[in-house]
Amino acid sequence: MKRNSKFGFTLVEVLTGIVVLGVISTCSWYAASTLFRGEQLNRNRTVAINLLQKSQEELRKASLSFYDSMETCQFPGPAFNATNNTCGLQVLAAPFNGYDRNAVITPEHSSTEIKKAVITVNWTDQGNAKSMNSAVLLARPPDPLPGNIYGTVRSSGPGNNLINGAQITATLVGNTSSRTTTSKNFLGTKGENYDFFDSSTGAFVLPVGTWRITATHPSYYAYPGAGNVDVTVTSNGETPHPFEMDPKPQNATVNIRLVDATNGNAQIPNFESGYIFLLDDFEPTHQIIQHIQSSSFLAATVTFNNTNPKSFTIVNNWAYLSGYAAKTNSLGPPSCVYNYQRHGWSSSVQQADGTLICANPFNGSNATDRILVNPGDTINITAPLFPVPTATINGKVVDKNGVGLDRALLYARWPNEGIGERWWRKNGSYISTLTDAAGKYTFVVPAAQEMFSNNAAGGLTIRAEHNMPFNACCDSPQQTLVYAYSSPVTNLFAGSTISIPDITISDAGNSDCGNVKGNIKDGLSGLNLNGAAINVQGVGNNTAGAGNYIYQCPAAGYRLPTGQSRFFSTLGGYYNYDNAGNWWYAAAPNVNIASNAMVNYDGKLWPVGYGTLVVNVRETGSNLPINGASVTFGTYCCGSQTLSTGADGKATFNNALETWPPADLPGDPYYSHVARGHSVSATDPSGFHQGSSKAIPILRKNVILEELLYLDPSGGT
Repeated sequence: MKRNSKFGFTLVEVLTGIVVLGVISTCSWYAASTLFRGEQLNRNRTVAINLLQKSQEELRKASLSFYDSMETCQFPGPAFNATNNTCGLQVLAAPFNGYDRNAVITPEHSSTEIKKAVITVNWTDQGNAKSMNSAVLLARPPDPLPGNIYGTVRSSGPGNNLINGAQITATLVGNTSSRTTTSKNFLGTKGENYDFFDSSTGAFVLPVGTWRITATHPSYYAYPGAGNVDVTVTSNGETPHPFEMDPKPQNATVNIRLVDATNGNAQIPNFESGYIFLLDDFEPTHQIIQHIQSSSFLAATVTFNNTNPKSFTIVNNWAYLSGYAAKTNSLGPPSCVYNYQRHGWSSSVQQADGTLICANPFNGSNATDRILVNPGDTINITAPLFPVPTATINGKVVDKNGVGLDRALLYARWPNEGIGERWWRKNGSYISTLTDAAGKYTFVVPAAQEMFSNNAAGGLTIRAEHNMPFNACCDSPQQTLVYAYSSPVTNLFAGSTISIPDITISDAGNSDCGNVKGNIKDGLSGLNLNGAAINVQGVGNNTAGAGNYIYQCPAAGYRLPTGQSRFFSTLGGYYNYDNAGNWWYAAAPNVNIASNAMVNYDGKLWPVGYGTLVVNVRETGSNLPINGASVTFGTYCCGSQTLSTGADGKATFNNALETWPPADLPGDPYYSHVARGHSVSATDPSGFHQGSSKAIPILRKNVILEELLYLDPSGGT
C-alpha cells in the first residue's frame, strides 16, 4: 500500500506496532515475577536453615542437664514450668516470625548413651506449606550431672510467714564457687519460695558436692546464727532444704512534745533555746541516744538488739531561756527546792499520775527511768511547761550628772550559770523596755528566785544602753552606744515589785588622736614623688607638689586615732608599697600615731621596669618554625598574656614586666630580694605537636630577650 504522506504511517503499521509492544511487556513482567518468586523462596529457605542450626545448638546445651528426660521435652513452650518442659528451646521471635518448629527425640538404635533429635521447621511460602528437617545426635554428658537445692524460708516469729527478699547463698565446701538466689512471697509448684535452678531454662546448675547455706535479710538475723548448715547435692537430683530466720526486733518511736500547760497543752511555738533529751540508763553515764536543740518536738528512734524492753528518762534543758519552766509545786505543797524547775520537765521527777518525786535525779537512773519502750512501740509523751513567772522592777537610768536619760533601752539578763550572757526571751523575742523622758522605767522581768538561789549568784541583772556623746578626731561631736549594768537584783518572786538603784551610763569619752606626715621618694632616683596616694587607717591622702603628705585637721584637733596602723602607698608606674611586706618590699614597722602629736613616716616607691620577650617556637628535630602556635606569657604576680606565632614561629610580648629583683635594686633591706621569675608555655591548636613550657628566671627592663621553645611532633601529619 502506498503511503499518503511522506511522514505518516499506515493503519496496518500502527496495529502491528501495538501488538509487538504488548508481547514484549508481557514477557518482561513474567520474567520479573519469576525472578522475585525465586528470590523469596531462597530467602525463606535460608531462614529455615538458620533456625535448624539454632535449634541444634539449643538441644546440645539442653542435653547437658536434661539428657535422661529429653524424650519428654515439649516444643514449643512459652517458658519452663512443671507441666511444659521446653528443655531450653526459646520462644521464637524475629527474624523467625512466621516459622514454627518441633523436635522428636528417641534413643539411637535403643542406645542409652546416644539419642537422636529430629527437628522440623514449618513455614508458608506464597500460600504453600513448606517444611525442612534436620537430625542431630546427642551424647550422654559425662557424669556427674548437676543437681539442685530448693525449699522455703519462713519467719520463726508469730505466723511463720514466708520471707520475701531474703538473699540465700550456696557455697561449695572446699571451693570458692557460689550461687545466690532471692526468696519470693509465694510458693511454687514444688511448695518452694526459693530455688537455685536456672529460672530461664529449668536446668540444674549446682555441681555435685556439699553446699553451705547462708541467708541475710535487713529485718532478720543472719542464717544460721551459729555453726554451719551443709546440704548435699546429688547427680541430677533435687534436695529440699526448708529453714527459718529469726526476726530482728522492730524500731520503736518516742514522740515528745513540749506544751504550754496554761494554753490547753498546745505545742509551744518559737522554742528557740534549750534541748530535748532521751536518756538511756542502760548505757554508762546517762548516754544521750536522741536529742534535739531549738525545737519543741522530738521524734526519737529507739533501736533494739533483742526483744527486751528498754526504759528511758525524758528531760528538756535550759527551757527557761525560752521563757518556760516546769512547775514543781503544782500538785500540793512545795516539795522541791524551787517552785519552778528552770531546766524544764523530767519524767523521772514527774510521775505518770502527775505526782512529784523531787528526790529522784533530774536525769533519771536505773531505778527511776519510767518510760518503758518495747520493740515496735510508738509512744507519745507530752511534757507540760509553764511560762516563767514574772516580777516587776522599778528604776531609773541616768547620765554621769544624775540626769535621766530618755528612751534608754533595757534588757534583763539571767543569772550567769557559766554559759555566758543569756537574755530574757519569750515567744522567740527578746523582752525589753524603754525609759520615759525622766529616765524612769517599769520593767516586767522573770521572777528569778522562783528558780535560782536568793543571793548575788542567783540575781537578775539589768543592762541599759543609750547613745552618748563624744568628740571624735578633729574634735568632731558624735554619738556612740554605751552600756551599763545594774548590780544583781534578788528577792524577785512571782508577783513581787522591787525598786533598784539608778543605773548610770557614763559618757563615751573623747577619741585620742594624732597626726602624721612624711615624704615619698622615687627609690631609684631619690626624687620626691608628686601625687602618690597614701592610706593610713583607711583614710586616704596624696602627696603634694613637693612630694610631701600630711594628715591633719582643717581646723582644731588631731585627725587619726592613736595606735599602730598599716601604711599603703601607690602611684602609677611604681610597685605598690605595703609596710606589711609584699612581692617587692620587705616588712616594715607600722605607723605609730601618738596622742596629740605629729609623727613622721617616710616611704619610697620603686619604678616598674619593662622589657621585650620574643618567644621563638620551633619543631623538635626539623627546627622548622611553627605557625599559629598559642604562646602564653605568665608573670609571677600580675596575670598572663597569650599571643599566636606568625609564619616565622615567633610571638613578641612588648612591655613585658621585668623579673624581680631588678639589676639596679640596692641592697637596702627596705626591699624584698626574693627572686621571682616568669614562665612561658606554648601549645599547637592543630594538635600536631605536644605542648611545652619553660621558666623565664631573668628578664631585664629595656632589654629584648629571645627564648627558643621546641615542640615535639605528636604523630599528626
